Amino acid sequence: MGYSSCAVLIKRTVAIPAILAVLLSGFANAEAPWEAILSENIGYGGNSTGGAGGQLITVTNLNDSGTGSLRAALTVAGKKWIRFSPGLKGTIELSKRLDIPSNTTIDGRGADITLDWGGVGSGTYLGNISNIVLMYLKLQNGQHDLVHLRNGFSDAWIHHVTFGLTSDE
Repeated sequence: MGYSSCAVLIKRTVAIPAILAVLLSGFANAEAPWEAILSENIGYGGNSTGGAGGQLITVTNLNDSGTGSLRAALTVAGKKWIRFSPGLKGTIELSKRLDIPSNTTIDGRGADITLDWGGVGSGTYLGNISNIVLMYLKLQNGQHDLVHLRNGFSDAWIHHVTFGLTSDE
């Protein structure tokens, strides 16, 4: 194989992934590019779409409650994709269990967020609900399980979530 044949082979090898990327990009929602990560969802949580197609809500502070908090974002009715202000970094010190409703995504990409229950809270409860996505978060210091999957729960994708400092590690 001469130099020119090698160059043609390299061009073809590079061109195929580039063409595939262009073709597949048509499947991403152009109006909601943050939802493109759902294409990585396989396995047990493969049917989970979380809050895709719903309202985009941005958490702007590290408070346990009140305007701009994660807890306030979770109370918004309907499908919701919750993300954090870009660059937001720190720990949300939670005073009690965090209840996540059906059809919700909590997306920590672009931020560095730790949810900490201070050893007294009972973590995140996911019971009698479905279709949850949790990604790019750190969960720690719960009294028991950091995520309770109970009582008829279905369809969860927990992606790049770190668990630590709990009584049942």
